[in-house]
Amino acid sequence: MIITLYLILIVFYLYINNKQFFFGNDQLYQYDVFYREWFRLIGDFFKGKGFPAYSWNLFLGSDFYSSMTYYCTGDIFVLFLFPLSFFIKSVKHLLIVETFVCFYLSAFLFIKLLKNKGIKSSLIICTTAIVYAIGGWSISYLGDYMFHRFYTFLPLLFLGIEKYYQNGKKSLIIISVFILSTQNFYMMYPTVVFMVLYCLSIELGFDKEIRKQRLLKDFINISLGFLIGFMASAVILLPASLTVLNNSRLGESDSRVFWNLETYIELLLSPISSQFPIYSSYPNIFYQNDGGHSYWFVINVGIIYFINSISYALKKENRNCLFLLIVLFCIAILRPLSSIMHGFSEPSFRWLFLVQTYLLIIGSIELDKGILVNRLFAIYFILIICSIVVLLIMGFSFKEYRIHYLTLFVYLLTSFFVWLVYYKNFKYSLYLTIFVTLLFAIFNTIVKANFSNIYNRINKNEVAYYEELDDEIMYRYYIDWENVVPYSELNLNIPMDYGLMSSKTYNSMYDNTTNQFNYLNDCYMHFIDIKNPYSLNMLGTKYWIVYDEDELPSEFEFEYCYNLSDLKVYKNMNYKGFGFTLSNLDHLDNFKDFIDFEETLFIDDSNYEIDNGIKEYTRFNIIEKGNNYLKGEIDLNYDNILLIPIPNNSGWKIYVNKNLIKPISVNGGFIGIELNKGYSEIEMYFSSPGIKTGTIISLIGIISFLLTIVKEKKLISLNKR
Repeated sequence: MIITLYLILIVFYLYINNKQFFFGNDQLYQYDVFYREWFRLIGDFFKGKGFPAYSWNLFLGSDFYSSMTYYCTGDIFVLFLFPLSFFIKSVKHLLIVETFVCFYLSAFLFIKLLKNKGIKSSLIICTTAIVYAIGGWSISYLGDYMFHRFYTFLPLLFLGIEKYYQNGKKSLIIISVFILSTQNFYMMYPTVVFMVLYCLSIELGFDKEIRKQRLLKDFINISLGFLIGFMASAVILLPASLTVLNNSRLGESDSRVFWNLETYIELLLSPISSQFPIYSSYPNIFYQNDGGHSYWFVINVGIIYFINSISYALKKENRNCLFLLIVLFCIAILRPLSSIMHGFSEPSFRWLFLVQTYLLIIGSIELDKGILVNRLFAIYFILIICSIVVLLIMGFSFKEYRIHYLTLFVYLLTSFFVWLVYYKNFKYSLYLTIFVTLLFAIFNTIVKANFSNIYNRINKNEVAYYEELDDEIMYRYYIDWENVVPYSELNLNIPMDYGLMSSKTYNSMYDNTTNQFNYLNDCYMHFIDIKNPYSLNMLGTKYWIVYDEDELPSEFEFEYCYNLSDLKVYKNMNYKGFGFTLSNLDHLDNFKDFIDFEETLFIDDSNYEIDNGIKEYTRFNIIEKGNNYLKGEIDLNYDNILLIPIPNNSGWKIYVNKNLIKPISVNGGFIGIELNKGYSEIEMYFSSPGIKTGTIISLIGIISFLLTIVKEKKLISLNKR
């Protein structure tokens, strides 16, 4: 009822204020776009256009299946969302359905977990499930589908661990690891590290003699359960892992050991206050220029859960829990340790969702005993007041940061009131906790909705119509989206949504094959925006979409074609085609100027022996394209190297006149095919690296899981006898 009330109030608010149901530009310009592409690839697969592995629209062409596991290809909800897409055409609306399901399912699974922990009070169980489902991290993840669905299924893993310690069964561990691994490998990594610590804390709670007897056995059995779960998910996890290992973000960190002081203050405040309205234009007290990794992600559990969790851990019989909290605290306050929890990448607090989950579990156990620790409440509030004084002394004046101080004041006031009610009537304090959780879930959702904007864009149907006027199968567009909507790195994905093969992307998991080319064009990390006209011409850019003719590069000649809404489309008269040979060959080490791309093909390998014979420009003729294949032909007067402006991903299998060949890397990461003079028929087929091996491992994992089920059923039968 509470979750339904929250959803009804939010939908009603958005409807009467004429706002669409999305939260933040990330969702509009990244996640939704990727889901639409994934649904298109799946649809094309059923139409016989090949396995949904490769996207021509994502950047310069990408292994969509592997790279987008982080976002959408592992989404378990697609199993019912895709069939629904035949009735609900809008992917955005389908994702709203997924979001609603996540709220209910996360609450249901947390209820199952708490019941299994032996909590008797149904009111405590329901209250805690509501805090988990629509409080703190859940609202932070609203719209971040890849995080939300992982968070939804997380209680299942805790439940699987509990089941093992109760009856020795590991089947639920296998199921939960399989589901979580396919949902988001990024969040699975810190979860595995956390689970090692979590299981160790459970073992420390046993009597010393019992611990000696079962520690090794438990470690082997639980590890085996995790291993089988990972194996079952290998068809998705292995290709994704191979992609991530090549990503430039892996291994990023810095030399700092500690966070800024205001970051520690936010950590202290976060148990009773949800994220501040970071989408607003107001200056943020806790903001650091790190992509949101040290703010925004907080431990919001509410005052009674936080205090009771600390109270639980401080008891002598629960010192194993205190051990775990101390370890987690040390990881949080030291940047290098947070970096390890973030997959050896930049330091981050994104893993703290695990801490919130743990605090809710042990806090609800303590609540079930109905014990009140007034002293802890008082100490915590004194620390908060001192922290606010420190912020003011540091120069975070009330006048400049009033929105954050006022928000914090409301959180403090409501928390203080919950404490007073708790002191007078335990039951009413739980009702009040539900009310406060609901109130702030609505507040934070409305803040997100109000500070997100939808920008008018070009008409998709018009784009499709004018594309049909050109019968060439493959070519790219250039459109500077900064001139179409207010600029943001996120806007770089919009051309993809329109099927405009583009030279832009914002994507953490793009194909790193072309890193050398990106660096030449001053594009780093996952913000890629190729603007040099010679680079664009080399990439097969046939049309420029601009507001005014003055925006066209002076280096080339253009011909006006048609209007696209209030934009103009011009054809590049110097267009070389999507694939060609050139009159000169050289090593990339000798690259000096982009204009050289017009006459010279650069070989990435400096040890490659260049043939100095006669070469010439010849265009590649593409005759067929599918989801994961490309076919074409070329007729050469001399031996030469054919450039195909597609990243030289190892997943490509290339045949020249039916003979399998190995391509070379050219122009900083693109496909180069060595050809003899005469006619050549070229066929290219893509399969995500690791998918075949992953499929075999998954089958082994599934068989191992079935054998585990059979073994556990036999044990149950023997016990009954």
